[in-house]
Amino acid sequence: MKIIPIHVVALCSAVLSFANVQAGGPASKSFGGFKPGLKFSFVVKDVSSSQAIGKSKVTRNVPIPAGIPKFRTGETVKFTIGSKGQLSGSGFSLPFLDTSSGINSYAILPSLNYLSPNGATVSKSSSGKPIGCSLVFYKYRIPGSTVDSLTINQVSYVLQ
Repeated sequence: MKIIPIHVVALCSAVLSFANVQAGGPASKSFGGFKPGLKFSFVVKDVSSSQAIGKSKVTRNVPIPAGIPKFRTGETVKFTIGSKGQLSGSGFSLPFLDTSSGINSYAILPSLNYLSPNGATVSKSSSGKPIGCSLVFYKYRIPGSTVDSLTINQVSYVLQ
């Protein structure tokens, strides 16, 4: 009688386990506990819009510029978790970035092709349900010929 080496048994067990998992179909993936297709909505509680021009001029309560989603206090905003975990709403889609205890983070990070970072956090209850959200959008532009004319708009929303 031949004895099969233990490493051959272990390898066969691993292959069979993987084959069984694959045969049952892909495991349903979640992103920070949220599955693709999840829909939820929150009411806008606070809106803040500011603009900085050059090195020192900052103005608060400015109109929200084109290209940034416009929500009003009291408005209901609907959200969907996309197939890749992204947080989508009216006028925006932010990729899933990370999760930590009680919070999922979403962001478009700045790059050479995209200078205006945008981000969101979604707070979760102890059971993992969305309970609140914050959104921050930026718009960078240089309307003149110098860096002194650099204009940065920041629009922030708090939703519950």
